[in-house]
Amino acid sequence: MLLNFQKQFAQPVRDGLKRQTIRSAGARVHVPKVGDVAHCYTGLRTRGVQLLGKWPINRVEVLRMEIR
Repeated sequence: MLLNFQKQFAQPVRDGLKRQTIRSAGARVHVPKVGDVAHCYTGLRTRGVQLLGKWPINRVEVLRMEIR
């Protein structure tokens, strides 16, 4: 599973300080599952792409947010 992070989050992801993310499930072709490997990048689809790391997914929670 590919995950792209904004530049401001690149260093915390690389250092292991940012260990979670919230993603929209609406348009996902591949829904993450426990045991999948998350390939974390910054700058995907650009010349400046950088791999931040690869880590196994150890928990998936479904959140529902409503705007009132």
